Amino acid sequence: MGCGKSARRTRGKGRYIYRARPNSIYNDGDAAVIGPVLTRIEGRDGSIQTEAVVEEASGKNSPLHDYFDWDDKSAARKHRLQQARVMIGAIVVEYVAVSEERPPLRAFYSVETPDAGESYVSLEKVLSDDDYRKQVVEKARKEAKAWAERYRAYKEFGKVIKTIDDL
Repeated sequence: MGCGKSARRTRGKGRYIYRARPNSIYNDGDAAVIGPVLTRIEGRDGSIQTEAVVEEASGKNSPLHDYFDWDDKSAARKHRLQQARVMIGAIVVEYVAVSEERPPLRAFYSVETPDAGESYVSLEKVLSDDDYRKQVVEKARKEAKAWAERYRAYKEFGKVIKTIDDL
């Protein structure tokens, strides 16, 4: 993966510095490589489509090339694993009681298990196991903080972001 100084992009009197999102698989050096290429694609096409990014990366001399798995067998397996993650994450469970209604919740959550490493367990198991519960709550806290960072510029979310900052 590439590294180097943070890339800067100017806009009016200000400038952009490409950085990696917190908890991302990329670091700031990667962002300095990736950001300008994505900006170039947007300038050329008007927006950034995933197909255009893959096409750009397919050239062996592309700065994005090494960020992708070009071995079809390995890439296919990774894709299937990602499909399985999406499948597991797409299932919700609805609790139905006579006296109360609750919105549907995810049925399975990603946790680190002692015997299998990263795995998915049921909501019921998460709620009954202190370690799993702490893992899911911590992940939710990180996701909330990442959401707050993404939308911090919008005054409409000020109260929500303040609450998240206090977590």
